[in-house]
Amino acid sequence: MAIQCTAADYHLRSSSTMGLQSTDAFSVSTWLNCVWNGGARLSFVGIYGPATDTALGAPITALQIGTSNGGGELTCWTWGGGTMVTSAAGSMTPFNNTWVNIVYTYDGSTHRVYRNGTLLASSTTAQIAGFLNQVYINGYPTGATNEVAAFQVDQYSLFRRTLSPDEILSMYNAQGARHGNMFGQICRYEFDEGTQGAGATSIVDMSNSGHGLTSVGAGATFTYTYSSTLANSNIRPVQ
Repeated sequence: MAIQCTAADYHLRSSSTMGLQSTDAFSVSTWLNCVWNGGARLSFVGIYGPATDTALGAPITALQIGTSNGGGELTCWTWGGGTMVTSAAGSMTPFNNTWVNIVYTYDGSTHRVYRNGTLLASSTTAQIAGFLNQVYINGYPTGATNEVAAFQVDQYSLFRRTLSPDEILSMYNAQGARHGNMFGQICRYEFDEGTQGAGATSIVDMSNSGHGLTSVGAGATFTYTYSSTLANSNIRPVQ
């Protein structure tokens, strides 16, 4: 099932040991149920280099996945407002309040975004060099009211390589990451609280990487017990 995010909470991966460079090849896959034209800028999921971890050095950067201007587009951007890649305005509006699989890939030169296995846009915008070490869900790390939204998320996967178009289509058709590709995976989460909503009781790290998520931020946040076992894992709810 899925967890319900509100406009007052977001979630931080507790450790910062991924060692991923923003200029490396990497991919992010997630299942979202949200409104794509519901705000000026909404960051649904992301990966960040924590400014508090001085051992990582500078610069600190990020990759945020969401909608940039409330125009029903799928956009990936970095801190400072630089857009890496964006789809056409209105391309996501038909998918408001519908489960949708979103994949971002980067191969060291080209950014690509996919919706339900279909390539929406690509660009060769220069990536800002820096570290990417913390997974965020809903918003970004400087405050509870920054770029947050009310939406549902069911799965998050991070890969240390560029997923191919065939792999992305296969993952979408499988209706859940557990039946998708696992090679080169850094971390992968299934949100399995048993009943859809805010009362999460289990988040399963299916990669057994031990990168547990910690809930942070102001307002009402959901609580859960972290587990690295697969016993209670569920795939995305089929619509």
